Amino acid sequence: MTGSTPQALGRALADARAARKRLSAASLEAPTGTADAAAAQAALFEALGVEAQGWKVGIRPDGAMAAPMHPIHEGEDAVFPYRENIILEIEIGVRLGSDLPARGEGAPAYGHAEIEAAVETGFLGLEVVDSTLEEGNKAPFPLFLADLMGNGGYVVGPTLERDAALAPEGEIVLLLDGEEIFRGPAVHPNADPIAPILGYANGQFDRLGGLKAGQIVTTGALCIAPLPGPGLLEARMNGKVLKARFAA
Repeated sequence: MTGSTPQALGRALADARAARKRLSAASLEAPTGTADAAAAQAALFEALGVEAQGWKVGIRPDGAMAAPMHPIHEGEDAVFPYRENIILEIEIGVRLGSDLPARGEGAPAYGHAEIEAAVETGFLGLEVVDSTLEEGNKAPFPLFLADLMGNGGYVVGPTLERDAALAPEGEIVLLLDGEEIFRGPAVHPNADPIAPILGYANGQFDRLGGLKAGQIVTTGALCIAPLPGPGLLEARMNGKVLKARFAA
């Protein structure tokens, strides 16, 4: 079984990503909890030779979770290799204007207003969900967490007005080479995009330095759709357009 330590698991996941291979959960030794999963995330980033530039955060029944994202593209020149079973998530993201360091035991927790004040800008984003695990999010959660919660990359799209970023609404349309592949309402899973950032800021466990000014944080999918094939993807919402190409 591969990955007998968090460090070995991180290296195995990094090697699989570089080789564009998927691994079965049964072939890997799952972390025993979030601490080991975070150590594996850090080892994965070390093996890839990259630093954390952004995070995906979300709320589960057992608390807020986070994973670093890679690669992150900004602008309209994003290109990803296509393969089967890629999922597209159009999301609300924010860029942090100040650090949000983990607070020690006994220190006051972050409040909603503090997190909102730390947000410099909001934007429309695209998460490419392309898990290294054959089972994806059906794998044991600590293993899925080690695999960056399935993140295969991210695109920072057009800037949103602050009110639009903090209370998203409207319709999302996805086009692939001009053909519509999805249409539906923009619905945030937590209603409030600040909520998952707040939850994780008050429960940080990563080994990559935490939430830093200049980093981006994506807060949950407004829509989820499979990618049916290679081509030029366009995501449209309220007059904003985000583009990314998936190369065969």
